[in-house]
Amino acid sequence: MTQINASIVLYHNKKEQILKTINSFLNTSMSIRLYLVDNSSNDNLKELSTIDRRIEYVFNNANLGYGSAHNIAMRKSIADSVPYHLVLNPDIYFEKGKIDNIYEYMEENPDVGSVMPKVLYPDGEIQYLCKLLPSPFDLIFRRFVPFEKWKDKRNEIYELRFTGYDKIMNIPYLSGCFMFLRVDIFKKS
Repeated sequence: MTQINASIVLYHNKKEQILKTINSFLNTSMSIRLYLVDNSSNDNLKELSTIDRRIEYVFNNANLGYGSAHNIAMRKSIADSVPYHLVLNPDIYFEKGKIDNIYEYMEENPDVGSVMPKVLYPDGEIQYLCKLLPSPFDLIFRRFVPFEKWKDKRNEIYELRFTGYDKIMNIPYLSGCFMFLRVDIFKKS
């Protein structure tokens, strides 16, 4: 039985970039399936599905948007009773064993519905993708107040930079670039 489905939404992407993401996900001995959901106006990226039998290509022939396209693959995960679904941006890549480690963490923590690992820029710097829910004050002042020093202080808190991103945290708002999701959560909503 498939343990993890993943989806990557495509839109006229460069094949070389997508290959890094695809190979990162396929680099496991776990039972997986990868959906390439293509929002492009042509199916030039279809050949990517011939790389591996675990890849399924879905051509929309229209730009449905990021969320709607991922929902196509998530509905397949629900229908197939796959325990986990991974949403990936086409520019994310990671080392062998990362998917296995996250899977093990989710299996050991059944109360966790979603996980995102620490994400780094190619130069090794942390991407501050964990965020608190913004207050109306934050929304207004981050947009309209020209004081960079003040904005930096607020971002230190809002993006949880003070935590060092070196421990497991329960965060209200995560980036959509890498979302490892428990499929049962969708069945309950």
